[in-house]
Amino acid sequence: MSVRVVFCCVMIFLLPSCSINSLYGQESGNTTQDLHNIYVATIEDRQGQILRNKLIQLLQPNGPAKEMKYALKVSLKNTVAQLGILKDATSSLTQFNYHVTFDLIDRCSREVCFSGYTEMTAYYHTIPTSPFSTLTESEFAKKAVIIRLAYDIRRKIAAYFFLLSKDNKKAGKVDKNEEEASISRSAK
Repeated sequence: MSVRVVFCCVMIFLLPSCSINSLYGQESGNTTQDLHNIYVATIEDRQGQILRNKLIQLLQPNGPAKEMKYALKVSLKNTVAQLGILKDATSSLTQFNYHVTFDLIDRCSREVCFSGYTEMTAYYHTIPTSPFSTLTESEFAKKAVIIRLAYDIRRKIAAYFFLLSKDNKKAGKVDKNEEEASISRSAK
């Protein structure tokens, strides 16, 4: 029992030093600010509208920024498959596959900074005797997947900005070290 207690205490003290950083926290640089400066372009269809609205809500929770540095272009495609075919040739299960590709574009240079892809699947039961239940379940399943797609897109873009700021910090440290080394060489 005492070995477990000692092990737990050691782990509690060692975990904070493992250099895990919050993706959206203060120490991650300007990730939250960079996300706030993204304009989300219009996406086709009703599911595209829902995805765009959710992305705007996630990226700009305090309202739009005055200057948008980036534009997010999203393409949403979906396919439908009828599964669970019953004896009377009707479907009892429907599968929606959503495929999303997105490009983060720098609005000044018009260059693509980051591209990504994500896909998710939604299922819902088809009830032949109750069309309203089928419609309700269908809409709920579609909306749930669209919201998960929005969170996934935000997470991927935030990871891009986080790694970009981390690389910039490393580059800044290297530059300072090189400057200090060159200054010390010239002083000798």
